[in-house]
Amino acid sequence: EVGSVIAEHTHHYDGFSVTLILLRTRIVSGSISLSVHDKFEWVAVESLLDWNLAPADIPLAVEVIRQFSDLDSV
Repeated sequence: EVGSVIAEHTHHYDGFSVTLILLRTRIVSGSISLSVHDKFEWVAVESLLDWNLAPADIPLAVEVIRQFSDLDSV
């Protein structure tokens, strides 16, 4: 189930730009099926920046940490 936009970021690489849109989602049934990446892993919000992220992903990870790091205590 797709919800609201959490954040959006445009990153400029040499020769091209990419715009990433981070959406709030919820799994309502079934299982995750990968189409672009070869694996996924559930991680603690606070550890997102410990991963080898693409430069375009870093500002979105920072925003996720900012918005959701206190949810573990709820």
